[in-house]
Amino acid sequence: MKIEASTVIYAAAVIFGISYLFKISKIAYYFLVKKPRCKTQVKAIITDKITRTNANEEGTTYSYAFCYHFEYEGQSYDVKSKTYHSTSKNVGDPATLNINENNPKEFTEGSFETKQKIIELVVMIAVLLLVVFVWFAELRQFL
Repeated sequence: MKIEASTVIYAAAVIFGISYLFKISKIAYYFLVKKPRCKTQVKAIITDKITRTNANEEGTTYSYAFCYHFEYEGQSYDVKSKTYHSTSKNVGDPATLNINENNPKEFTEGSFETKQKIIELVVMIAVLLLVVFVWFAELRQFL
């Protein structure tokens, strides 16, 4: 049984599209739910830096997650970022976090995280448009 190349392309596009929808839903959650809840700014100190290494034939890249310490309403909090960043900061550097005043352990990393999410969204939309363009180009061949 011979599988057409266009069938493989369509299947890949569907799988790709589903994974992109999942990623877009996570970004939408950040902008529509998490960010509006985390409105209170606090000054924090970076207490630890976790480095993730990705080596391939093009070279090695590094990304970083940070642990923070801050105080809010007389309580001390230690939190860890769930997001890895390409920009390195040092232990002891000051940082600004936006926290949820009802749950201070829920936070965003200020404008730094917002900029990263916007860049991710723009790149995802560009790739999605490319996939749609290729799909329409394939479709025109059959018409």
